[in-house]
Amino acid sequence: MTNEERKDYLFSIAKKKFKEMLNSYKEENWNMVIRNAQESVECYLKGILKLMNIEFPKEHDIGDYFGKIFKQKKITVDNNILDRIKLVSEELTKKRAPAYYGEEFYTREEAEEAKNYAEFIRNFVKDLLEKLK
Repeated sequence: MTNEERKDYLFSIAKKKFKEMLNSYKEENWNMVIRNAQESVECYLKGILKLMNIEFPKEHDIGDYFGKIFKQKKITVDNNILDRIKLVSEELTKKRAPAYYGEEFYTREEAEEAKNYAEFIRNFVKDLLEKLK
């Protein structure tokens, strides 16, 4: 599979998980909102790295790695945005497994935050892709 094919695959998964997150939100399934938000964020960020022909670690939390790559490559992104990307990735990854396996039950407020995080990452990626065109 080429980098282009992997990028397209990751973005397709990110979009699918984003839709599943929205459906879970409508159904008030707060744990699955968190799980799907995390998976969407992870695939969006990894898709951007693949677009840049960069291999990524095979782990769920890549926010810190993502920011380091952008700084290494001298890609101009506000440090506050990179810090937020790191926070989003870290926070959602911590909640991912407990949400999925019912080890913890999350509230509407926590699901709303996860949804907002996923929307932030999706919008960041969409804006970045527009700039690259």
